[in-house]
Parts: sequence; C-alpha cells; structure tokens
Amino acid sequence: MKKIMFILLWLLFCNFSCEKQEENQYKEGLIIYMPPPDNCNDFVVEIDKTIYYPEELNDSFKKDSLRVKLIYDELDKYHNCGFGGSVKIIQISKIIKL
Repeated sequence: MKKIMFILLWLLFCNFSCEKQEENQYKEGLIIYMPPPDNCNDFVVEIDKTIYYPEELNDSFKKDSLRVKLIYDELDKYHNCGFGGSVKIIQISKIIKL
C-alpha cells in the first residue's frame, strides 16, 4: 500500500513540475501586421523588441496588435521583408491569446 501511495504522489509531483517548466518557456509577444510596400505585407511577431516572421500562423491569430504568449523555435532561415530587411523565421509550437 505504501508503494502505491508513493507512486501516486510521485506522479502527481511530476505532473505539476512539468506544467511549471512549460509555463516558464512561454514568451509574451505581439502580433503585428506589416503592410507593403516597405515591409512584409504579412503578420509578424514582436518578442522582446525583436521582429520574427512565423512559419505558420493560424488565421485566428492574424489580428493586428494582438497580445499572445507563445513557445517557439528560431529557425536558421530568414524572410525578406522588402525595405524592412530580412527577419528571422520562427516555428510556433504553442500559442495562446492574452
């Protein structure tokens, strides 16, 4: 019986621990529409004053000035934003509206 109780408590602890780690990975960002001719003519994400181009962005998040929290990976690719220059492309794994 003690073993079962120990295993259940351990699993419960691990579950809370994993949720905390994931929460710490989220970054706050701002979805911005950058119109032509000088910029991307698409939606970008501003995170910590840096502009990124999302590889894929769900239509429900394509709203100018939308605040979000997201988990993402920076890719070794860049997107040409016209006169705005090249911006790094990110792959968003999780995103939520604030």
